[in-house]
Amino acid sequence: MATDKDTAIKNMERSWTVHRSVVESVPEEELTALGVVEAWSVKDIVGHIAFWDQRAATSLRAVTRNDMDGIPRGKGENWVDEWNEREYKARKDKPFTEVRSEWITAHENARIALAETSEATLDAKIGPNLVVDELGWDTWAHYEQHTEQIKAWLREMETTEK
Repeated sequence: MATDKDTAIKNMERSWTVHRSVVESVPEEELTALGVVEAWSVKDIVGHIAFWDQRAATSLRAVTRNDMDGIPRGKGENWVDEWNEREYKARKDKPFTEVRSEWITAHENARIALAETSEATLDAKIGPNLVVDELGWDTWAHYEQHTEQIKAWLREMETTEK
């Protein structure tokens, strides 16, 4: 996935624009309907994206400061699943408006962090991975993955309602 900074910025913004548009196309009464991705609703996905966007911003700033200990990382083989579950539980009872606000803010934080990050920092390594690759997994590739899932769910809803 390695890419230069200009391409990273374009990837992030292009994917975010599509993702946000799809999320905002979901009827308000359907935002908390379960089953979009396993038992998750659109609201849950929005909270999930907010968490990973904020992690991307925090990671970029830590690498820029050469503070590798400041990069949020879990331990063990299942840390991503464990974090996803933890973050789901942290937001499950919050209203969509609050989760949406966090989502918008977290994306803005990731966007600003990327704009402030040097090309050399993006080419640095975090463990076996390039910073830019981890950024992509936490942001634009992540938006694309969940956008496609929401689109598929919306299509399925359309066909089952007829």
